[in-house]
Amino acid sequence: FILASFTCHFSLLQSFFHEEVKWLSIKNIIELPGLSIFSLAITAFFCFFFSLAWTLVNKGSKFWQENWEAHINILEDNVTGKIYKTFLNTDYNDKFNKYPFCYKPYAYSVTKITTITSIVVTIASLLLFLSYSILLFIKGLKISFSFSCILTYVVASSILIVIAIGAFIFVKNSKGSNFNKQEKKEKRWYQKTTEKIIN
Repeated sequence: FILASFTCHFSLLQSFFHEEVKWLSIKNIIELPGLSIFSLAITAFFCFFFSLAWTLVNKGSKFWQENWEAHINILEDNVTGKIYKTFLNTDYNDKFNKYPFCYKPYAYSVTKITTITSIVVTIASLLLFLSYSILLFIKGLKISFSFSCILTYVVASSILIVIAIGAFIFVKNSKGSNFNKQEKKEKRWYQKTTEKIIN
């Protein structure tokens, strides 16, 4: 979805300019019709939304990974021995190398790298979305203040605001349903309480 959103966005951007435009600038974009800028803002928002969802998925995956790793730390001594707790020391010999341009392996965190990548893409797409929103607002100030123009830009701005609020609600309600907000923060572990169904 992220790739499709960015492809749609830049294909749309390319279609708005003729071949004689060699360099893309803010001046060229702001000279586009308001509907064109609005469509760019919408596609940029979807780039941001799916990137944000990717970041949340990565954070959720990391949580459940650490959750089950904590279970293993507690249980494995009595079941399999210290298999999970035993790992290679990357500082012991020269078989490992932390520099990225070396072919030797190293104990990088795959989930952290993925999460950092998703955060960078999310921030970039958010800045892209905000840039188009600001350009749309500036363009609205430069046009003649006829009723139809004002109504068009009010509707467009309202849609962008509703979309932004929807993204905020999406993030706020993304926490799993297994968690009780009243649990004390001092507790490392807690169990989901089950309610008995009475016929």
